[in-house]
Amino acid sequence: MVIDARRRRRRLLAPLVAGAAAVAGCLLVFAVDPNEPGHYPICPTRALLGIDCPGCGLMRGTHDLLHGNLAGAVDHNLLIPVL
Repeated sequence: MVIDARRRRRRLLAPLVAGAAAVAGCLLVFAVDPNEPGHYPICPTRALLGIDCPGCGLMRGTHDLLHGNLAGAVDHNLLIPVL
């Protein structure tokens, strides 16, 4: 019985950690605007080519989506509604 409880706990640990990391990431993106320079690391695509990569658009779109701006989110990345 003790082994079953340990297995069940271990099996639930990974999804709980992943969920907590996702919530922490969303809180960070909600609190810190990615459109403001200096808050996040410089994107290599942006630095080398001068264009935003899909990851940049995803972060900016997620920020807009978390603030309730669906049109702004879709403007940054068309795949935002998939989230």
